[in-house]
Amino acid sequence: MGQTSGQNMSVDQALQNCMRMMKAGQWDEVQSLLTNILAQKPSHPDARHLLGVVYLMKDDAVAAEKEIRKSLQKRPKFAMALFNLGNALLAQDKADQAATFFKKSIKQKPDYVPAQRKLADALFMAEKFEAAEVQYRLLLERAPHDLSVMVSLADMLDTQGKRDGAIELFNQAIAIKDDEPVFYIKLANALNQVGRPSEAEDVILKALALDPNIHSSHMVHSYTCLNQGKMEVGLEAINRALEIFPGETTAIAWKMTALGELAGGEEYDRYMTFDKIIRAENTPVPEHYDTQDAFNEKLVRHVTKHPKLFSFEHYEVTRHGQEVKDIFSEPMGPVAHLKAAMERRVADYIKNLPDDPDNQFVQTAPKKWRIKSWANVLKGEGRQIAHIHGEAWLSGCYYVRLPDLMKEDENSDKQGWIEFGQINDEFPTLSTDHLQFVRPEEGMMVLFPSYLYHSTVPTKSSQPRIAIAFDVVPVA
Repeated sequence: MGQTSGQNMSVDQALQNCMRMMKAGQWDEVQSLLTNILAQKPSHPDARHLLGVVYLMKDDAVAAEKEIRKSLQKRPKFAMALFNLGNALLAQDKADQAATFFKKSIKQKPDYVPAQRKLADALFMAEKFEAAEVQYRLLLERAPHDLSVMVSLADMLDTQGKRDGAIELFNQAIAIKDDEPVFYIKLANALNQVGRPSEAEDVILKALALDPNIHSSHMVHSYTCLNQGKMEVGLEAINRALEIFPGETTAIAWKMTALGELAGGEEYDRYMTFDKIIRAENTPVPEHYDTQDAFNEKLVRHVTKHPKLFSFEHYEVTRHGQEVKDIFSEPMGPVAHLKAAMERRVADYIKNLPDDPDNQFVQTAPKKWRIKSWANVLKGEGRQIAHIHGEAWLSGCYYVRLPDLMKEDENSDKQGWIEFGQINDEFPTLSTDHLQFVRPEEGMMVLFPSYLYHSTVPTKSSQPRIAIAFDVVPVA
């Protein structure tokens, strides 16, 4: 047996040392030792696999995937390596691929419970809900009191709108462990969604009694109160949430909802003066394109021929449309030029923010950020209901192609326009007359704070309304 470089021990002994250090969380030391082993034996499958695990623990899923794949070239049926390759892929949001490797791991080791559990999660993430439910329920049959599985299944049912099943499972979880605030938060959320706010309020008050310092508890409390018309209590709850998490987008949106119902005021005006916070401008023609229309035509073909374009009746906040979830996926083609234009506009928006020390949106403007983007194709009654973008700080939309009727002056019912301020899709019992409509134009890019509710007015046209939307997401 060979000796590791610089150490008087065999490779097997070095690997045993690695395992001990991994249990102690000594990841840098393990990486150094594995690098020494691989310098001597570059194709050693166990060392490659363990190095992949180290990268996983250091949140470098791409490097982890690379090393574990090398390990599997030598040991293609090693269940643990197949499992960890699935983990590396799942960490990169490649849920479909991850599920494939979890299944391969289970095939090699049928009783491998961690792989069975991760397979359920991967199927859930891949939106293969029926298969995921089967897998979760198999796990619950074997371990009926496994709270992690129980709550994950409840979360998935809630995501699908199967809220009676979700409520039943959340109640079961509480019956097993009645001192976990998260279970009450999830149950209250589900009760709100089925129109039982008074029950939801009782439940969320139990969560707050267990721990008054959880941001999401105050958020659910606020939502519950707003939907019952208890504006002052809802506002108090949302202010507490913003103390815990300053600038949180959804909290700002709900605070504006409460203030709007309470007759606005100076603070409301700072956040909701549309002509100061919504910026709609035509986008300069990128280099290499003669005209805006030539550029947009390239984008039209890119979107409509995209392999990931899918059709639906209801998907998240969109009704009767088509979408490409990640329009930045390679090959980007003309989208690369659009992304550069987005980045310039965002930088300019941030640069020109007002000096407002009491405005949490302004004060939490990100120093570092990334853009995520998707494309929507709507026709006829296709629309987006009123919504916000809770994970983002700033949002925007570029208009690629519009129906002819949107270009005509005679469009009194504002077909295809974007509407800002409406809240009644999220708060069915509330309404507002504080609205702003923006008439899109091909080549226009509209930027607005992500806390601002917005929706689209349906058209009666069979011609497509194609837009590329995006979010500005803060990076730590």
